Amino acid sequence: MKIIKTKLIKIFDGDFSRFHLTQVEIDLDSLGIRTIEFNKLKSLSEVSIKVSPEIISRSLGLDTYRLGLMLKYNGSKKGLSLYFYENPFDENDLTIISAGELQPARYVAYLEGHILLKP
Repeated sequence: MKIIKTKLIKIFDGDFSRFHLTQVEIDLDSLGIRTIEFNKLKSLSEVSIKVSPEIISRSLGLDTYRLGLMLKYNGSKKGLSLYFYENPFDENDLTIISAGELQPARYVAYLEGHILLKP
């Protein structure tokens, strides 16, 4: 597994109603351009079949906390949760995004990093 920590880049800032309709293109330097469709983001806990979400979160230098029986994964900014986007052409290619509501109806998303499960 190869984890690429990127500089924190804001990739969305706007109304929640537009968030799930948005696509952004991200240049990941040597990996090329990736198109991220926000309506296909998955919770970081859904990646546990391939690799532990705790390993991903720790590798990116991010915190976790317990909410009852659930373990929550924080983004770099307060109040944001971690999600991943799986490349539709390569399931071993994951882009890590933090997203959430900062103010009522104002949603933001940041690029946190990139993971190649089989480099």
